[in-house]
Amino acid sequence: LVGDRFDKVSNTVGKTLNLVDMVHKTAGTKTMEKASGWARKAALNKLPQWNRSMPMSSKSVKINNPGLATDLEVVYFPSCASRMMGGPSQEDIQRRDLPETTVSLLKKAGYKILLPENLESLCCGQAFASKGFEEEGSKKAGKLSQALLKISRDGSISILCDTSPCLLRMKETLDSRLQLLEPVEFTLTYLMERLNFKQKEIEIAIHPTCSTIKMGLADSLYELACRCATKVVWPEQIFCCGFAGDRGFSFPELNESALKGLAGQVSRCDAGYSTSKTCEIGLSLHSRIPYRSILHLVDEVTF
Repeated sequence: LVGDRFDKVSNTVGKTLNLVDMVHKTAGTKTMEKASGWARKAALNKLPQWNRSMPMSSKSVKINNPGLATDLEVVYFPSCASRMMGGPSQEDIQRRDLPETTVSLLKKAGYKILLPENLESLCCGQAFASKGFEEEGSKKAGKLSQALLKISRDGSISILCDTSPCLLRMKETLDSRLQLLEPVEFTLTYLMERLNFKQKEIEIAIHPTCSTIKMGLADSLYELACRCATKVVWPEQIFCCGFAGDRGFSFPELNESALKGLAGQVSRCDAGYSTSKTCEIGLSLHSRIPYRSILHLVDEVTF
């Protein structure tokens, strides 16, 4: 039911997040925490746990390439997580959503940006397969593969996905002809020679997601962060953040336990950077600094 109506479901989730964000802004964080805690307890912990780092939805992803005469093309696939919850939280002064930032960065680098057809209905299937709905997960992956093959001309154009866990699943399940890259790999491979980096004098933290580590890109994330900031903290003994997709909403104690000791290591940092929105929600909550996509930082320090 959800898979066949994914565009409507994701749109509803996004609108709900924006409504909750408005209530948060009006009522304040302490009131929201108490009210959501009571509601979760009354529902016998069946309701997801709201937290102060919950983001807004992203704006609709629209691309305008008028009169852009270039052979430099890229396919951009914003994950459903980025589309539904790619905006900032009330706690974050960064008021730009992830797809908007990604488009800005790609245009700055001179790319003509292509989006797959029926974007709002597309999903890599991770949200389904991770809950045991393997058949629906495979069905969604198959439709995404077809859409990306069509827009990339059978894999001749590189594809950027802005979320590492989704990109890993795409590599494992989609057509092998597709050139699939996540943010760190795409930036280091294609943007270093097309943009000028001006290192910013700030102290930041990084968090390689489990998928980033599995793809062998943890050191690459550190390398990219060092090109952007003068001091980079890679917290010791912090591995999986424990958010596990969306499990951090249902089992917040898992996220809390996994990130014990994080706040003390990053207390002097201006912000933290990673490559998965849900991971960044949990990281922001337990570090007390905002965590964002590394693409926000790359866009900020390049010209």
